Amino acid sequence: LTSIAEKSSEPGPVNSGIYILPRDILDIVEGLEKSPRGEYELTDGVNTLASKGFRIGVIVDEGSWWFDIGRPADYYAANLYYIMRDLGGRLHLDSMVEMEEDVMFWGPVIVGRGARIGGGCVLEGPLVVGEESVIGSRGHISRSVLMEQVSISSGCRIRDSVISERTVVGEGVEVSGDDPPCLVTGPGAKVPSYLKITKPTII
Repeated sequence: LTSIAEKSSEPGPVNSGIYILPRDILDIVEGLEKSPRGEYELTDGVNTLASKGFRIGVIVDEGSWWFDIGRPADYYAANLYYIMRDLGGRLHLDSMVEMEEDVMFWGPVIVGRGARIGGGCVLEGPLVVGEESVIGSRGHISRSVLMEQVSISSGCRIRDSVISERTVVGEGVEVSGDDPPCLVTGPGAKVPSYLKITKPTII
């Protein structure tokens, strides 16, 4: 890497993905000033590292597409895309998943380690159920991403949603709509029982 141009209109590769940087970046970003956009730009810190002689390798992907997952709708779309691409119509159950009787799976579904699924549930893909999440009995969860340690009470019908880690969803909640994601929660959110959501909602 020689330098990165933040939000440049010049043609060239897009800077995206994951950074693995030396600890020196922590001291550098503490001294950054806000950019003309009013933000602290990590790329300014990376450019400073490069100017000080740090060798920063770059992996170039020749693919013609990428997902920006900075907004809930993009995160939702990227997850569903990859689940369908990687699983097709298959089911992936991780270790130590507990299921009661009469659980049904349709389409591509990933269930993470230590999750518990109540009796009579329908899990319809594309769907991710994060590690140690709990879905109560008679639930119907579809086309959604449930992160880690999500708790969904019995009798819920949830579709097209992004449920963040440690969210607690009360009994009988119904989420539906025509403009996904229909429900997005923050970490540790509480969704009241018997709530009906028919338009995009953030809790």
